[in-house]
Amino acid sequence: MMRMGVPVATPIRASDCVAAAAAALSRYGHREEFENQVRDLLGGDHVRSLNSGRTALLVVLQAMKHPGGRDEVVLPAYACPSIGRAVVKAGLKPVLCDVGPNGSGLDLPSLVSALNRRTLAVVAAHLYGYPCEMAPILERTHDAGARLIEDAAQAFGARWNGSYVGTFGDAGIFSFGMSKVLWSIAGGLAVTSSPDLARRIDRQVSVLASVGRWNEAVGVAKLGVLGFLVRRRHLKPLDVVWGNMLRGKNDCDEFDACVGPSSYAAVAKRLLGRISEITGIRRQNAHYLATHLADFDDIILPEISAGSEPVFLRFPVIAGSGQLRGELVSRVRAAGINASEMYSKKSYEALRAFAARDSYCPQAEYLSDRMLNLPTHSFLRQSDLDRIVTAFRSVLVRRRISAVASTTRSAVRA
Repeated sequence: MMRMGVPVATPIRASDCVAAAAAALSRYGHREEFENQVRDLLGGDHVRSLNSGRTALLVVLQAMKHPGGRDEVVLPAYACPSIGRAVVKAGLKPVLCDVGPNGSGLDLPSLVSALNRRTLAVVAAHLYGYPCEMAPILERTHDAGARLIEDAAQAFGARWNGSYVGTFGDAGIFSFGMSKVLWSIAGGLAVTSSPDLARRIDRQVSVLASVGRWNEAVGVAKLGVLGFLVRRRHLKPLDVVWGNMLRGKNDCDEFDACVGPSSYAAVAKRLLGRISEITGIRRQNAHYLATHLADFDDIILPEISAGSEPVFLRFPVIAGSGQLRGELVSRVRAAGINASEMYSKKSYEALRAFAARDSYCPQAEYLSDRMLNLPTHSFLRQSDLDRIVTAFRSVLVRRRISAVASTTRSAVRA
């Protein structure tokens, strides 16, 4: 049975769904309250709630635009293709930059090569909930006269040296879709401490439409259905429903930019009070996987740098080859656990299709062929974690024995 129908799952309570439905009917000012709570948590001076993370990126880019000839935005080559769509929707040109060894952040030599007098902004992502060091990226970006946007869509609540990600750059964006740490139907945030940029963001937000009542009602219904399926562990039906009926538009498709509705904010407020509990369970599960998969040379596990406090959205593993990744994913799925190939070659090529000019990004290509993700969410049982470890060991030990036997045969023939 496919118990882990989706790789990420936030525990949604019936009371959360009731709160969302009540907020959709009353249109009470939950959005302002949520923005204030996030501002108090992150320390950002200005927070605005939108209907998605890609809308947050769009609004920030539109606010940064100026008639100075700067029309290029540097993006990580290993990321969700939706960021490319947002840049194009803003009337700007995406330029791809290679990423760090684990996918987070940006490769500094590649960044320097991508920067020029036309660069308006640089986007650096904290991938899978693992913070990257922003200081060197920020320095090189500002030296080029550009602005830095932190893509913290997958890292809400993560910290670096005691400060929350999303607050180091000129602006930060967050996402609250189902595959994120904090799932509030959908939704996103734009954060900045720059008074000038804040005023420009507000001007952009002021012309956005609101989410229609029908669409908001559909969102609340999705929250109830998916939240029930996850909580009741009916994850095989969830895999079918999520994949075929409720997932929504493809990441590369056009999207509607709207202000975050009250129902989204009502759920987000409730989950914000439980985020330490949610991330605490993720941390325990990630620690278990790291401990029990540490003795194999054919895979690379995530490293946690000093000063880094991840939220462990997923547990990323780099396989020694594309073939090995395929074997591991197949074996884990056969054990009833969803393993994701996010982001695959397909995602990488989709993002490249948005780029204004072709760029060689070897690390992004390498990761798109070898990276896989394991779940860490709170619906994992101990038996699920054990099955993941057993599945990995069955593949890796067999390959190790096969390699030793092959070496022995070669020595005998010699």
